[in-house]
Amino acid sequence: MSSIATIDRFVRYALTPHITLGFEGLHGVGKTSYAKFTMPLILAERFKVDPSRVHVIDKCASQLEPADLIGGFREHMGRTYNCPPIWIPVAKSYDDEMISIFGADNYKPVTNYDDYYILFIDEWRRGTPQIANALMELTSSQRIFGVPLHEKCFVVVADNDDLSIYNGNTSIDPAQIDRVKNFQYAPTDEEFLAIYKQRVAEDWIHPAILEYLLTYREDIVAPRETIRSCALKHEKTVSPRAWEELGHSLNTARHNGYDYVEEAAARVENADELEEVARSHIGARGSAFSLFCQDRKGMTVDINAVLYGGGSASSETTRKQLLERVKEMKPLSFPVFAYNLSRTLAEKKLPRPEYGKNLLELMACLPDEAITACWTDWSNADATTAMNWMNYSGARMNMIYKTYGGYKSWSATQKAKGIDLTSDEPIIKAA
Repeated sequence: MSSIATIDRFVRYALTPHITLGFEGLHGVGKTSYAKFTMPLILAERFKVDPSRVHVIDKCASQLEPADLIGGFREHMGRTYNCPPIWIPVAKSYDDEMISIFGADNYKPVTNYDDYYILFIDEWRRGTPQIANALMELTSSQRIFGVPLHEKCFVVVADNDDLSIYNGNTSIDPAQIDRVKNFQYAPTDEEFLAIYKQRVAEDWIHPAILEYLLTYREDIVAPRETIRSCALKHEKTVSPRAWEELGHSLNTARHNGYDYVEEAAARVENADELEEVARSHIGARGSAFSLFCQDRKGMTVDINAVLYGGGSASSETTRKQLLERVKEMKPLSFPVFAYNLSRTLAEKKLPRPEYGKNLLELMACLPDEAITACWTDWSNADATTAMNWMNYSGARMNMIYKTYGGYKSWSATQKAKGIDLTSDEPIIKAA
C-alpha cells in the first residue's frame, strides 16, 4: 500500500517522461484528484515553473473511440500523414516535420514546448480492444500511432484495482501492465483526515464530517468485501470522495440558510431528513452519521468558556462545571474534542497567563492520546504560541512530554536543571 507521501517522493525525485505512472485502488480514494491537482504542484516546484505552466489533459479510456486517439489523416503528394487530435501534446520534431510538408499556413502547432504536460488516462483498463492497443504504444514508448509525445509530457494512468467488482477488462495484456509503474493508491487515515481538516479550513465541507471521521476512522474507506456485496445489491458505500461530496452539500445548505446537522441536533424529527440526504451520498452509513449528528451537541463542551472564562464568580463556576463534563466525556468524544481544542487555540491564542493555567487544568482531564493529538495540531498551526505556553512552566512541559517517547530520560534532565515538573510557576532561567 502506498501512502500519499510515498507517491509524492517518487514524483518529486524519480519520475521521468519515459516512465508511465499508474495508480490502482478502490473507487473514490483520490486517484484522479491526485493526478489533476497534487501532481502538477509537485512538478511545478520540481522544475521551478509557475503551476499554470503544468497542463493536465484528462481523458477516460472507457469513453474513447479510436478516432479520439488517431485523429485525422492528411494527404500530400500521394502520401498520407497521421495528424493526432489537438489535445495531444506532440514533440517539436513532429511539428517541424508537418510544417515542412504542409507549410506554416496549413499546419499550426498547439504544444507549448517550454511547458510541462500530464496526459492522464482514467479507467485505462476499461477501453475497447482498439483503445487498449493504442494505450499499449502510449505506455511503452510515449507515442500514439507513431506520433511522439512532447518531451516534457508525463503519462499517468489510473483504474480501480479489483476489476471483478468494477466491470473492467480482466484479460488485459500482462505486457501492458508490466510497462506501467503501478502504485497501490491507498492513503493512510491520517492523510485523509489531514485533507478533511484542510477542506474544513477552506470552508468547503461541513465540520461535522471531520468530527465524525475523527471518531469513526474505519468509515473513511469501505472494506473491499463491503464494496463487493453492495455492488451486487446496487447500493452505495462510503468512500473518501463520497464523504467530501456529502460535506460540501451540507456546507452549501448551511451557507444558504439551512444547517441539516444543527436541525437534526435540535429536533429529532429532522434527523430523518439528514439521514436521507446522507444516504444519497454514503449509502447505509448515512444512518450512523445522522445519529452521530443528533448527539453531536452533547459530545462538545464550550471550549471558549473553559479557557477564557473567569473574572467573575459566575463564569468561574461555569468553567468548573464544564471541566467536570470533560472528565465525564465518553472515549469516542475525545478525538473531536481534541481537534476543536487545537483549532480554538490556533485561532485565539493565549495572551494572558491565567488562560495558560486554564489550558493546563483542561489538559489534565484528557487522556494521553487526546493531549498528543491536540498538541500536534496546535504546534503545527502555531508553533510559536504552543512552545511559549509549554516552556512557561515545569508542569506544562511535563504534561506534553509525558505523552511522547523518552519521558524518563527527559524528566531526569529537567530535574537536573532544577525545574520543578509539578509547578506551574514560571521557569526562572539561570543567569
